[in-house]
Amino acid sequence: MLDFMKLQRNKKTATDAQNDAEANDISAEISVLEQQLVATPTNSEIHKTLMLTYNRALKIYAKNKNHRQHIDTVFIKIDELRNIIRKSL
Repeated sequence: MLDFMKLQRNKKTATDAQNDAEANDISAEISVLEQQLVATPTNSEIHKTLMLTYNRALKIYAKNKNHRQHIDTVFIKIDELRNIIRKSL
């Protein structure tokens, strides 16, 4: 009779694990892109890719309790990236 509650609980744990994995993947992707940006700060393709990745990260971090504290940092990095783009134009 209460099997539906067990199914909901199992789905939630799978979703949490999936969100953790997704958040870790996007963090790794951001690290790689930031290193590429340091190596070539005038590459506009890296700017675009990094900005899109930051925006995806915001959505993923908002869903993940373990990564929510990184949202403010991502907004700061977005501002810094905008400043880099403005200076390079």
